Amino acid sequence: MKVRPFKSELSNTSSVVDEILIILATGFFMVYYFYPFLPDAEYKMVGWVIIGLVLLSVIKNFGIVAVEGFKSARAGIHEVFIKPDLHKVERMSTEEMVARKTLEA
Repeated sequence: MKVRPFKSELSNTSSVVDEILIILATGFFMVYYFYPFLPDAEYKMVGWVIIGLVLLSVIKNFGIVAVEGFKSARAGIHEVFIKPDLHKVERMSTEEMVARKTLEA
């Protein structure tokens, strides 16, 4: 039995990637805690890795929000501006067809 926390496959995948990044960052935090005798250069390297993992997660999440927002905005613009015009063109073409039929008869 599969139970997924989100309906969207993208949200489920994003959640799994975030969990993996959290596990990796926790591992690097444990290096700080369990190895206090490391040289400063290695401490800095571990710190930069943690910062990189956090930034990767933030950039990924921002990208997903931006793409989904763009898709939603595009659908809204299509609904408001383009769809009424298509309906208007279809209605005009039917009226023209009726007018042509009456002229031919």
